[in-house]
Amino acid sequence: MRSELEHIKIIEQYLRNELSAVDKQTFENKLNIDNNLQKEVALQQQVIKGIERMGVKQSIQNANKQYNLGKSGFNFGLGIIIILAIASAFFWYSWSNSVDTFSELNENGKKVTAAADSNLQAQKTTIKTKADTAIETGIATYLTKHSKNSKKTTANANKYLPSQLFTIKSNADTIIETEDGIVFGIPKNAFLDNNLNVYDGVVSFEVKEALNPIDILKAGLSTKSGDHHLETGGMFYLNATAHGKQLSFNPEAEIYAQVPTDEVNPGMKLYDGKLMPDGSIDWVNPKPIERYLTPIDINGLNFYPGGYQNKVTSLGHDGGNKTFTDSLFYTFTPNDIVNNKGNNYTLKGQFLNRKYNERPGKPIENKRVDMLNTKGDTIMTTKTNKDGYFNFYEIPSKVNYVVYIDMEPSRGMTLALKVFGRNNKITSTEKRKENGSFTFMPKIKSNVSRSNYYGISPSDIKAIWNDKFQHTNLATKEFEKRLQVIYKTCDKSMLSLYVKNLDLPFYKIDSMAALINTNVQDEFETFYERKDGRVKTSIEIVKKLGEYYDAKRKQFALEIEATNKKIRAEQQRLDAISDKKQLTKASADKLRKLENYNKELRFNQKVAYAQVNYTPCGFGGGSGWFNIDIKIGLNVRKFKKSIAEATANRSTLDYTTKNGKKVSIKYKPIAVNIAKSAQFDRLYVYLVSQDQHSYIRLHRDKNIFSETLNELIEYNILSIAYKGNQAFAHSIVSVQPGKEIATLKPITSKELDKKILIICPTKATKDIKDDLVYGDFKLKDDARRAKNEDMANFRAELTPIIFPCLKTKITKGSSDKKRRK
Repeated sequence: MRSELEHIKIIEQYLRNELSAVDKQTFENKLNIDNNLQKEVALQQQVIKGIERMGVKQSIQNANKQYNLGKSGFNFGLGIIIILAIASAFFWYSWSNSVDTFSELNENGKKVTAAADSNLQAQKTTIKTKADTAIETGIATYLTKHSKNSKKTTANANKYLPSQLFTIKSNADTIIETEDGIVFGIPKNAFLDNNLNVYDGVVSFEVKEALNPIDILKAGLSTKSGDHHLETGGMFYLNATAHGKQLSFNPEAEIYAQVPTDEVNPGMKLYDGKLMPDGSIDWVNPKPIERYLTPIDINGLNFYPGGYQNKVTSLGHDGGNKTFTDSLFYTFTPNDIVNNKGNNYTLKGQFLNRKYNERPGKPIENKRVDMLNTKGDTIMTTKTNKDGYFNFYEIPSKVNYVVYIDMEPSRGMTLALKVFGRNNKITSTEKRKENGSFTFMPKIKSNVSRSNYYGISPSDIKAIWNDKFQHTNLATKEFEKRLQVIYKTCDKSMLSLYVKNLDLPFYKIDSMAALINTNVQDEFETFYERKDGRVKTSIEIVKKLGEYYDAKRKQFALEIEATNKKIRAEQQRLDAISDKKQLTKASADKLRKLENYNKELRFNQKVAYAQVNYTPCGFGGGSGWFNIDIKIGLNVRKFKKSIAEATANRSTLDYTTKNGKKVSIKYKPIAVNIAKSAQFDRLYVYLVSQDQHSYIRLHRDKNIFSETLNELIEYNILSIAYKGNQAFAHSIVSVQPGKEIATLKPITSKELDKKILIICPTKATKDIKDDLVYGDFKLKDDARRAKNEDMANFRAELTPIIFPCLKTKITKGSSDKKRRK
């Protein structure tokens, strides 16, 4: 074995250009005449590539140091040795397996590309065994049963690979993981005793693994199938015993194997290991693989449009809170989504078998009908009823399909297909081609206006993103990736393809999806080339889930729209209440200010008239004659106007009559500095007097509240503030012009009511209380409106992400055009 390693080392040095010039020339001379050496060089090239992909280039350089020949032999017995074609690794978890391919090499060491096969991959691999042989397996297996001429009963590899032993109970489902990361799912009743009865007890389950090139070389495992070299990245061996007695695997129980891998090669096949007389393994009987998918918790997948959560976070919300992001996302269900049928339709047809002169012909009953895409993949299957009719549901429009019926026409008969569109009108009649197929091009236009077309509705996502779809194709990382491309198509029929065909492998649906939307054709063709399979699911469950999806997406759309409508109605109701209160308050303030002005105007007129001894007509009390003194030189009209302007502007009146008499009413400023005013949610400073009709609200500039005082009127100032529900107050009695500093103190509601009564006249008391009540309402209502506007802006930012094809312009803040300053 060591000489073999030395030989491999020389080949590797040659490939890495590490030989001296003399040694290199000697090696190449031998290479030119030695066919076996040429094959070994070609094989070593593949090994080096595998090592480089696995990031262990340094390991091969230290192979001699790491090589450790095991001394304990192993009896191969009835164990299973399995070779996995995984030039690189692809890791899936929870009862899955993913394998690559054996690619054949020609005589010159060049890889021969295998033809595409629709069943060449398996993520989830099933191992089935029979009593004496291991012919039917989910991955390549060989159950040793030697002939009389066998020279060896033990594979050489057993001596060089360490055993990993697991003790399991045969009556329970068990998951085990090896040191190199292979995960086996072993169902209960998986083992049989020598009498082929199900064994019930403790089992010693043995695993040997060689998943990287170094372990494969150390074990001396063959990578040949006859005269052909194979590209491989790993192999493993299984055996089961109980109390030292050999067990076999139950063909009715499927063992699942999951092998780590980094990439998927769609050309992989399965090989049986044949034990040769010299103890080596020859890999024979290549078989195609159906690649099963690994379902995970569907609630842990991300079904949001790309960038949704990041955008939510960037806009100041918790994008990591699924409860919030779900609730928000589903509210984006469009108002007309219930009537939005997308681009999918039902294809109804009828097959008739008739003589050339016979019309309309006899219906063909109970015959299988297949729908194929242009790649030849079967997309849907159904049967004709007694009248020859068949139906295919959720078919995307504007796609070429082939409809095929599984029968040979009788001699002298012709087979015809009638295709029906809406209202059961015949849209086409096709004659059967020589290969027995019919080509039908749907010509049904979408009933959805493109300008109002939303695409994938959140209610559609809500219908599938739940526990009902656990353990289906949708509960996989593969679907999560496809969904992001589906969003870009803005075509809900694309989503229906995957939801309505849960019994089909993904690659078949991918091939159809690639034909539907040319904008994303490359992406779906890439998915198709992966040959992703499906999750094993009951056909009956699949049908029920399809029905569930149809019912729930409509139900959710209705429920979400009803909720949105209720929310909108409530906000409209609150807006109406707010608008009414605002109008009422504005009218009351206007009337209050007018009454204050009129009362103070009459007061100022009385004072001004007295200063010039002017008595207007009708002024005075009692009855009798009055004398008008026209000698004072007073322009009455101008005089009254000056008084009115001074009162309205709250500015000093300085007026001189023609006779030189002076009239003066002075207004002087007052400024109240409210200490720590920023801490309060709302703050009011009132000016009140017995000579006023009601209060005057002081003007605010930051923490300074100001007004002008009529020198002839005695005023009180009352300051009231709120921080949450806590009231604060401060009062100044008989305030004088100038500057005041007010430090508000906490006060109870009762104490505040009492203070208002003391400081304010009767009319002002009621008005101030009303003003405080409205202020509380306005604070809350402004917060509500601001929240609505922020949410409208927030939703406007998210809309292009959720509906990338929506052309309708979303106006920011459109939900609250009446928001007040």
